[in-house]
Amino acid sequence: MMDYWNNLAIENGFDGLYWGYQHRSAYDSDICEKVFDFGIEFEPFFSVREFEIEKNLKYQELGAIGSALKRVQFLVWKAKKQVLNEPIFFDYDKIWSRIIKRKPCRTRVYPGAFTSWDNTPRRGRKGTVFKGATPQKFENYLTKQILHTKKYYDSEYLFINAWNEWAEGAHLEPDEHNGYG
Repeated sequence: MMDYWNNLAIENGFDGLYWGYQHRSAYDSDICEKVFDFGIEFEPFFSVREFEIEKNLKYQELGAIGSALKRVQFLVWKAKKQVLNEPIFFDYDKIWSRIIKRKPCRTRVYPGAFTSWDNTPRRGRKGTVFKGATPQKFENYLTKQILHTKKYYDSEYLFINAWNEWAEGAHLEPDEHNGYG
């Protein structure tokens, strides 16, 4: 399909299309780099997944003890979710701290940013919430991310998740709660 659309673009006087993909973690398969022209660090889940994978790698270093610890941690988390039946919560500031300190994980990758995230309106108690998001914090972190992007990614491009993801609580459009904030 990508070849089809690219050929249509060329047939209609364009140089072709520049294809990107949502890069889910620094540990993604290299296959995407072979197919696409660039990747986008899909935030906030790029940072969450990166943290989870790094934690798993530390468990692997501990061998059998690490495997047991990881399994116990998972069972405790699962039991808590079943008993409390509550969303998964992440700290907005901690995730942003990871985002604005990261160096590019690969070539041809653009950094990401996110306004907020709370998909409990769509997923209920199975949702994910990044607690602590405010328009003021987003402005502060986005300003830092822009400077970080220019310095470390040598880029003018930064992808924000999202303009109007209302069911995910990720939007830049004005709303009743924050107005034009």
